Amino acid sequence: MTSVMDFQGSDSSNMIPYYGAFHLQQSSLPLPFPPQTRYPSRDEVAGGTSPKAINLADIPRTAADLMLKTYIGTLLVRHPCVEEQELLDSYANCFDSPQRASCYDIFIVCMALAISAATLTWRNEYHALSASAGFFAKAKEMLSHPATFDSEIRQIQVALLLTHYSFMNPTAVDVWYCIGDASRRCISLGLHKEAGPEMGLDERELNTRRRLFWTTCGLERTVCSQLRLPFVLDESDITTQMYHPHPQPRRGDRDDSGHRMSGKGPDGPESNHLWAFRLLETEVFSMTWVHTRQPQPHRKPTPNSTQFEEWEHSFQARMEEWCSYARRIEQQQKASFGSENVFDLSNLGRNLLQGRLHRPSPRVKYPSQESRLKYIKAAIGIVDHYTRYRSQQRFIYPWFAAHTLFEIAIVTLDTAWLGSDWLSQYMDLQQIIDCINDFPRLLRQVALLWPAVRVCADTVAILAEPVLRRLHAICRYGEPPPRDDVTSNILAGYLFPDSALAAEQRTVGPDFDHIDVLGMGDLPLNMPGMDMEDFDWAMGPLNQPFFSLDFI
Repeated sequence: MTSVMDFQGSDSSNMIPYYGAFHLQQSSLPLPFPPQTRYPSRDEVAGGTSPKAINLADIPRTAADLMLKTYIGTLLVRHPCVEEQELLDSYANCFDSPQRASCYDIFIVCMALAISAATLTWRNEYHALSASAGFFAKAKEMLSHPATFDSEIRQIQVALLLTHYSFMNPTAVDVWYCIGDASRRCISLGLHKEAGPEMGLDERELNTRRRLFWTTCGLERTVCSQLRLPFVLDESDITTQMYHPHPQPRRGDRDDSGHRMSGKGPDGPESNHLWAFRLLETEVFSMTWVHTRQPQPHRKPTPNSTQFEEWEHSFQARMEEWCSYARRIEQQQKASFGSENVFDLSNLGRNLLQGRLHRPSPRVKYPSQESRLKYIKAAIGIVDHYTRYRSQQRFIYPWFAAHTLFEIAIVTLDTAWLGSDWLSQYMDLQQIIDCINDFPRLLRQVALLWPAVRVCADTVAILAEPVLRRLHAICRYGEPPPRDDVTSNILAGYLFPDSALAAEQRTVGPDFDHIDVLGMGDLPLNMPGMDMEDFDWAMGPLNQPFFSLDFI
């Protein structure tokens, strides 16, 4: 992560290169793919021109109201990048008194609408992604004005909104740089430390500090867990109290019955459900990866084998407790909104955590047969979930999908390769073969939203060939052919991509240029050329919420 830059007094000519060179570049693919490789963006593949910025005055107010309601009621709950009342005030300025709307008002409203629109792919993927890209294009225009980020608090909120959008459109925004920018700004302001009475802050200012820090911390830990990178802050350095919004008068829009246009607050059950998952995700990554690295001052010592086993039993119990809690929330949501609008994400979350726990890691490089078997079963469950999500056009977070599916594919291939001698005693090998064949197919589906992921799909397909040959031979003849060391070493390198990079094992092929990234004639997007007068704002019953976590 780069160091924090001071924007005070900067003119727009300095700001455009900064955001354009860092925040607004394409996110990197999973390691070991080189971060600086230039892949075509979604817009380049679709039409070759940049999306047209949407003028907020051209949007039907009813459509804008419904998208904002979706953002506040479902998305802001999980990622309170801005204060709800601040967003409502900016929204009122943009639509009711546009002459009063500042660059910052337009930016946060367009970012909220861009994020909200991207969740509507289940109604009309083409129109939803077109609208999202248009709103984001308008938000980018505001980044050329220093007033958009004329305070340190606004700079953090800009970085957080860009981070959230990057999960949905990683071709347009760099996930790692944006969350790194927000994290370092929080540390620079001391937001990780609870403010004492000597600072003279009122309740709202204290809550703003806590909201910004814990939103940043949660996103940073999720991103680091996905990328298998150390956290910026150790838990022992954090004293800031948890964020809980306090009751305050609301001046926001109300519906016909007089109810405010917002959903559950950030302290509602769905927010707790997501935050609890993040804590478990952070814990398992910390125990299997972070605590095995070089000791640092004030860092907890690496647990010994007995302590690790005790922790694993405790973690399993708490994971099952989380699943039970998540299922209760899902049942309540199904009763209120219908089963078709609520996915069984408790099982997906459980499988993701099981995968993190039982995969080879620096802490346990050679898992037991029992652990490998649990991993395979978890991988099959995750593939089943992703298959159903894509069939219903619910791939709203391609960044998570790409990183999750590529990691799971590599670990599954390694497990099937090394465990092929005994897996048939416990499982139907055809199940494993079908799962392996599904990985390239699903990654190519993700590539429709993030074209660079086609490289991951092609690489997995090539890596899978010797593994599938071995499994097919066992199914047909009952005897596996000899293992070759080349395949074993390549798969081992991909399991721990830091060492793979050091050994220059970038992919199976000799050069990334040999992989057909542009051969994507089936891409169903042509977003840049859409005129707003042709846009169908009536994309469906937007008041039907879609409940999900951020790993699909």
